[in-house]
Amino acid sequence: MQDNGSEVVSKTKRCMDLRPGTLYLYYFFTERFRYISKIKDTSYPQRSMREFYFEYNLVRLGNYWEMDIIRLPYYRERSTSASIIHTMPSARSGRKICIARGHEPRTEEDAKKIARAWSDMQAEYIITGKTPDEQIAENQRKKEEKEEKEREKKGIVFTIFYYLIAFAVYFLYAAEEIGTIAGIFYSVFWGLTVPIQLIFD
Repeated sequence: MQDNGSEVVSKTKRCMDLRPGTLYLYYFFTERFRYISKIKDTSYPQRSMREFYFEYNLVRLGNYWEMDIIRLPYYRERSTSASIIHTMPSARSGRKICIARGHEPRTEEDAKKIARAWSDMQAEYIITGKTPDEQIAENQRKKEEKEEKEREKKGIVFTIFYYLIAFAVYFLYAAEEIGTIAGIFYSVFWGLTVPIQLIFD
């Protein structure tokens, strides 16, 4: 500012007045996230636990998060092709975990869960050679087999319950109609035969 005695004259021009919303502010929030994946390495004689260190920047972009990869362990001789380990270029340089469109994590905690799961699959891949896709397919198969066994158990329980009810009805009928000890023992033997066969088959 310069004072000439009568007025104050500014050396800079005043900017035009801007309406709210004229300027566009696009920002994101980042958090450094470190994770250690521990897995038993059967290739070592002592079968000891190995630790694999991963580091990420969790980046918030509007209503979803991205996971920029900062540090990865040594992959030995395994391929680090983006299509195999599921990474893609990040807009902030480097690479990020590749997530299918529409499945992006919506919270910071979800982003951490995905980063942990991805890290564990990478560690398994380094040790065993099973790619993340193969691991996912195997886990899905085990899940389906477990569900099938659960359905079979429920079916057996229902069948046993059904025959027990039938046995009780027949027992009451035999006791009323025959009224002899022999008839009752016959009813018990007949009623228990089928459930026992189901259990031991």
